[in-house]
Amino acid sequence: MLAFVGCFAGTLVACSAGTPKPTYPLHPASRPAAGGPVAILGAVARPCTVPYAPGLTLRAALELAGGPSELGMREARITRGGTTFDVPVQAIVAGDAPDLELAPGDQVLVESARITDF
Repeated sequence: MLAFVGCFAGTLVACSAGTPKPTYPLHPASRPAAGGPVAILGAVARPCTVPYAPGLTLRAALELAGGPSELGMREARITRGGTTFDVPVQAIVAGDAPDLELAPGDQVLVESARITDF
């Protein structure tokens, strides 16, 4: 049985009934048509800022930053306004967790994988 979880860039997303709901926000509270860039930092191939566009997801922003660095990635910490939350970036990239939509001015800090993760 599938349960409705959210809508990403016009696409409905569902999870099986046994899948826990994400503990991170899937959508920004407000979605202006334009805004400041999104910073992608940490364990990515090319840390950078990417221009914000409505519907920009974490997975798409990570691709623009060249994907994971040689160290791989584990989790990401996103700062939005004065709020910081952790997201399971490894699971999102693998398609095992819902992707989230970024907001103008978000700062994404990707943590590298630990040696014990391998």
